[in-house]
Amino acid sequence: QIGLVDVLQEEHGVVPDGILGHSAGEIACTYASGCCTKEQAMLIAYHRGRLPTERGITTGLMAATGLSADQVRERTAGTNVVLACDNSPTSTTVAGPADDVKRFLKDLEAEDIFNRVLDTNGVPYHSSVLQPLLPELTESLNKVIPNPVERPSSWLSAAFPLDSEDPKAAMCSAAYQVHSYRSPVLFTGAVKAIPKNALLVEIGPHSILRSPLRQSRPDLGYVGTMKKGDCAAKTLATAVGDMWRQGVPIQWTSGPVPTNATGTEVPRSIREALTSWDRTLFDVPMVIPNRPGPGVKFERMYDLGGEDSYICDHAIDGNVFIPVTHGTDVVCDGVLKKYNSDRLPKENVPLRDCQQYDKPGADSTGVSPETHDHLTGEHWYGLCERQNLQYGPKFQMVAKYGVDRSWCDLK
Repeated sequence: QIGLVDVLQEEHGVVPDGILGHSAGEIACTYASGCCTKEQAMLIAYHRGRLPTERGITTGLMAATGLSADQVRERTAGTNVVLACDNSPTSTTVAGPADDVKRFLKDLEAEDIFNRVLDTNGVPYHSSVLQPLLPELTESLNKVIPNPVERPSSWLSAAFPLDSEDPKAAMCSAAYQVHSYRSPVLFTGAVKAIPKNALLVEIGPHSILRSPLRQSRPDLGYVGTMKKGDCAAKTLATAVGDMWRQGVPIQWTSGPVPTNATGTEVPRSIREALTSWDRTLFDVPMVIPNRPGPGVKFERMYDLGGEDSYICDHAIDGNVFIPVTHGTDVVCDGVLKKYNSDRLPKENVPLRDCQQYDKPGADSTGVSPETHDHLTGEHWYGLCERQNLQYGPKFQMVAKYGVDRSWCDLK
C-alpha cells in the first residue's frame, strides 16, 4: 500500500482528495495523509501483527456474512460473537472465539444465509478477545508515534462514527490505532460521506472492497490497482489508464519501451480530441451566419422509447449517438415536407439483369471461386468492441469482410 501510494503520487501525480481505510487500511491512511512516515506505518503494522502470536491469542475466528449490521447485533446479543466489520448494508464480518463463531455460522447455513470463514491466522480482530493485548500495544505504538498530529478532514474515519466527539478520533496517534484495532469497522457509515462525484481508487493487493462499495454507493466510479494472480505492473498501468479515462489528471512519465512492444490503435474519440486543423489559409469566416433563404427549416424528434429505439444499439464508450447517415434521412424528410409529398421518386430502386463490363485497360473480366480471404462479422464487431464502439444487434450488418478490408459483404 505504501508503494502504491508512492507510485501514484510521485510517478503519475495522483494525489487523493480524500482517504478512507478499512480495518488495517487505517495504517495506510496514516502514511497517505502525511501524518506518519513510511517507517512509522510499517512499525504500526508490525506491532499489530506480532502481539497476537507472541501472546498466544490465535484461537479465534472471523467470517464474512450476508447479514446487515443490525441483524448481526440482534443475532449475537448475549454471545461471545461480535460485529467486527460493517462493510455494506448487506455485508458484515463477525469475530470471536472459534467455537462460538462456528456455532453462529452453522445457524446461518441452516437458514441458507451466506457465510464464509476468513483466514486471519486465528486472530479475531476487532473483538474483545484482543483486550489483553491493548496495554502492551499502546506502549509500543506510543514509542512509534511520540508526537501525534491532528488528522486532516480529508481522512474519513471508519474507526469512529463521523459525528464522534471522542478526543481520540481527532488525532493520528497510538490511541487512535489501538481503538481501530479493537473496535468494529464502521465502513458503511463512512462510505456514505464520500462526495457524489468521487472516483474510488482501491489501494491494496486485490479488489476486496469493490463489492461492498458498489452495494453502498453504486453511483460512484471505482478503480482497483491490483488483482490477485495478475501481473501487478500491468494492473497498475491499467488502473492509471482507467483513472485518466474517467477524468483524473495524470502526469505521464517516460520509460524504456520493451523490445517486443506492439502498437495499439488509439480510440477514434481520443484521436479526434487530439486533432487540430490549420485554417490560416482562409481569409473568410468558416461559419456563415444563419440567413433567411428559400430552404426549409425542419426538425426531427427521435422517440428512443418507441419507433426509434433501434438507435440505442449505436453507442461509443457506452454513450448512444445518432448515426451520421441519419442526416440524409432528415434532409429527405425536409424535402418531403417542402413538396407536401409522402414519398420520394426512385426510392429503393432494384437492379436486375446487370451487365458485366471489363475495367478500362483490362484484357478481360473473370469470375473466380470464393477463397478463404475473409473474416466473419462476429470477428469484426469483436474488434469494434475493443475500440469501445458498441454496435447493437440492429446495427450489426456486416456478414464478412476481406482480410485486407478491401471488400465487405452486408447482411
